[in-house]
Amino acid sequence: MCDDMETVLQELADISPELPYKRQLCLKCGRPVPVCWCPHLSADPIETKNRVIILQHPNEEKRCLRTAKILELSLSCGQCLVIK
Repeated sequence: MCDDMETVLQELADISPELPYKRQLCLKCGRPVPVCWCPHLSADPIETKNRVIILQHPNEEKRCLRTAKILELSLSCGQCLVIK
């Protein structure tokens, strides 16, 4: 019985762990590639007279909607500031 248990335990130890499947993310916006909005953004960033400031709760950053990042990518450089 002891040899059987040892064999079973050794077989269990030899099982290689499978890595969890992770969806591929867009390098620009961080959204999953199938639902990435980047191809639909204007090639020319939007110019604004005023600077847009977004106050973002830290828990909101963890959600995968990434709307603040999309706005940041849509406006010309330096026009959007995200404060977390």
